[in-house]
Amino acid sequence: MSIESYLNDLCPDKKDKPEVLELVLDQIKTQELSPKDKRILEEFHGLFFLSMNDCGLRGLNNFPELKELEVVNKILYIKLTFYLF
Repeated sequence: MSIESYLNDLCPDKKDKPEVLELVLDQIKTQELSPKDKRILEEFHGLFFLSMNDCGLRGLNNFPELKELEVVNKILYIKLTFYLF
């Protein structure tokens, strides 16, 4: 299942998306977010928690700009990379 189809199944009515506070997209395999994924995720205006563990994401290209969302795992990844190599 793609991120796009998962989100459209989760919230088929566009007016409900701004009310969603948390999204867990764990294990939905994708190497990168498409421009369409970005547009759909940006419809979740109130989102403050987004989990994408074990998705296989290789970068933050097309990552949505969400005002309430804080990126914390990026810092953790940088620290782990520094200690592992």
